[in-house]
Amino acid sequence: MLGFSFSPDEELVEAELRQLWEEGFDVSGLHDELRRVGPRYFLSDLILLRDLLPRRRGYGYVEPTSIEGILEARPKGWHYTPEAISSGEIREKVLGGWVGRVVGCMLGKPVEGWSRKKIKDRLLKVGEYPLNYYFPSSAFTEEELASRRELVREEIREAARDDDVDYTILNLLVYEEHGPDFTAFDVADAWLRLLPYMQVYTAERATYRNLILGLKPPATAVFLNPYREWIGAQIRADLWGYVNPCKPERAATMAYRDACISHVKNGVYGEMFVAACIAAAFSADDLVSVVRTGLSQIPADSRYAEAVRHVIKMYRREL
Repeated sequence: MLGFSFSPDEELVEAELRQLWEEGFDVSGLHDELRRVGPRYFLSDLILLRDLLPRRRGYGYVEPTSIEGILEARPKGWHYTPEAISSGEIREKVLGGWVGRVVGCMLGKPVEGWSRKKIKDRLLKVGEYPLNYYFPSSAFTEEELASRRELVREEIREAARDDDVDYTILNLLVYEEHGPDFTAFDVADAWLRLLPYMQVYTAERATYRNLILGLKPPATAVFLNPYREWIGAQIRADLWGYVNPCKPERAATMAYRDACISHVKNGVYGEMFVAACIAAAFSADDLVSVVRTGLSQIPADSRYAEAVRHVIKMYRREL
């Protein structure tokens, strides 16, 4: 095993091969090499050879990671026009956003990783579908309850600790200490001082290990990190939206400084997109307008933007 993950080497290699394929590299000829040298040495070779791999034919996405490249690749023609909003409204909406995040986390935490079908079947079985409150203890087996006791409606006394909430608090501390001009290095330093190693996961754990090794952002995002386009940065976005009401571009810029320590490309865009959406939502009631404002802050020809546009089409067709 590698030190930053409990995944076997084979799983890390498969994650890296999948990641490279999604980034547009042709990895079709690498499996024979994997069998020849074994997963541990193969993963090290991938780090060295990544930029030498051929591109897949027809891969047309444009996905820079530098902030200059991202700004250049943004779509043209969409302009967000904020409406006037009072300080009282801002306070109320920040509170609503924070409470909603905590409530949503507590609601989903006991069924994290479950399919929609599994959730529905369990709730139907105990007469709780459609769900209108937190999950009841009856929806779980005794074995499942052992790790969920404080998350069911009969036992909830406070919000449980979760990484989906950790980073909102941590980023607030960074903002309070360093102000709006905080750097990626400030965020990285806060991670090392305030986050336990075993309470961070996937890309964040790889990054944490890289920081301990002495690497600096943005190198921390790519070295032995096959999770560099996963959702980890996106869950860290909220605070940058909260502190930039009606300023989506500023929110996205702050989100970039946070995201670049652990992610690249679409992993970075996710945090920028969500931060911009939250900032825009302070004065925009139309959901599609909020989402389009988020899209205005990320590369137009990225996989992330393509996926969001697809969801908008599905929404408009009521799918």
